[in-house]
Amino acid sequence: MSDGALTLSYSPASPFARLVRLAVAELGLEARLQVATVAVSPGSSDADYVARINPLGRIPALTLADGSVLVDSHVIVEFLDDLAGGHRLIPAADGSTRRHQVLSDHALAQGGMEAAVALRYETVLRPEELRWSVWSDDQWAKVARTLDWFEARTAVLATPRAAGPVDVCQLALLALLGYLDFRFADRPWRDGRPQLAAWAATAMARPSYAATAPA
Repeated sequence: MSDGALTLSYSPASPFARLVRLAVAELGLEARLQVATVAVSPGSSDADYVARINPLGRIPALTLADGSVLVDSHVIVEFLDDLAGGHRLIPAADGSTRRHQVLSDHALAQGGMEAAVALRYETVLRPEELRWSVWSDDQWAKVARTLDWFEARTAVLATPRAAGPVDVCQLALLALLGYLDFRFADRPWRDGRPQLAAWAATAMARPSYAATAPA
C-alpha cells in the first residue's frame, strides 16, 4: 500500500466528511493527510471536482498518491483502517457476527446522517413554496427512530470512554450527533434519551471530536 500523501476533499460541515476526519484522528494519520475544501450542494457543484474527482459531486473523496480516487465515507474509512494496520475501527472476520454487526450498526448511523442532510437541504435550499412537510417530517422521523434504536442498545454504547478504542459505528454515531447539534440545535435530541446523551457526553470529550468540529 502506498506511503505517499493523501488528499481529502471535504466540506467542514459535512457529517460524512467528519466521519473520515474522526477516523484519521483516531488512527493517528493526520501527518499523512492534506485537505482540500470543496463546495457542493444540490444544483451547485464544483465543476472541476465533478470532472476530476467524483462525477456524483459528493463528498468526501480521498485522492491517493498515485492519483486514484476513493469515494464514499465507509470505503475511505476502511482504506484508512487498513493503512493503519487493520482492524482498529472495523473488526476482523473471526467466525463470529461481530464484524457484520458493527458494519450494520454503522449503516444505521450513516442512514441517520443521510436523512439529516436531506432535511437540511429541504429546509434551507428548497424554496419555501415548494417544500413538502410530509417528506420533511418523514426524514426527521428516520433520524429520531435511529437515535431511539441506539438509545435501546446499551451494548453499542458501552464504549468509547474519553480514551480507548472505538469502532466505525461509534464514529459514525458521533458524526451524526455532532451534525444534529450543529444544524438542528432547535431539535433537542438528548431529551428522552438519557443513555445516548450520557454516552455522547463522554465520547465528545475525545480529542478527535474537538479537532474535527464543523464550521
